[in-house]
Amino acid sequence: MGTFFRFYESNFNPTGLSGVVGGAISNNELQPQLNAVFTNIAVSETVTQTQYRKIFVKQVLTGSFTGVSIELANVEHTGQVSFDIPTGQTDTATNPLSVPASLSAGNAFSGNFNTSILAANSSTIDTTIPIWMKQTLAPDIGDDSSATFSIRVRATKI
Repeated sequence: MGTFFRFYESNFNPTGLSGVVGGAISNNELQPQLNAVFTNIAVSETVTQTQYRKIFVKQVLTGSFTGVSIELANVEHTGQVSFDIPTGQTDTATNPLSVPASLSAGNAFSGNFNTSILAANSSTIDTTIPIWMKQTLAPDIGDDSSATFSIRVRATKI
């Protein structure tokens, strides 16, 4: 049995804290390694620091699924990482420190270590799901350079 879903970078994926973020799915598979999603961020003693990144989930093997949900697991620092599913595939943010306009209102970034988000009622091969990731570092907490979390897809094969 193979892996039905794989994770990919967006086509605007700067390595630092400047430059456009997001856009469409790229051909670059997201590697399960430290700092693959977020970059190190300077921490303030008085101000909360936040950065945003966009990734994609793509179904890469033939099969039909229902109830496709995205969830976080194995979150080392529970309040620091959250996510949301935008309505558009190619939305961007002006830089990694700016919230994407498509998610700036309402209950954005409600997905966290306790809350999964239904991303699609159904999925077949080549279905892509965009995900905006958010990292929030409270004042004087520090950026844990070895902090980890997992993103997973949960679905029912039909």
